[in-house]
Amino acid sequence: AMSPRMTSEEVEALKREIHTELHRHATTLRDSLLLIFNPVEAVEKGYEKLDSNEKVLQRYLEDLTSIHQTTASDNHEKH
Repeated sequence: AMSPRMTSEEVEALKREIHTELHRHATTLRDSLLLIFNPVEAVEKGYEKLDSNEKVLQRYLEDLTSIHQTTASDNHEKH
């Protein structure tokens, strides 16, 4: 038995159906990626803030150490 050929209207309807399904699938994928991306971005920003705070603390400790060494050396010279 020969398979019946599709009419041009049926072909167009099938194209629209495929296009709609692809669009829906693309939207679902985009939404899924955003669900992953947004928390990752938040973690990245948190890490950058921690890194920045660590650098500030490191400079602060270096300054304190420097002040302590200067003070200790001044006191030592006075004795």
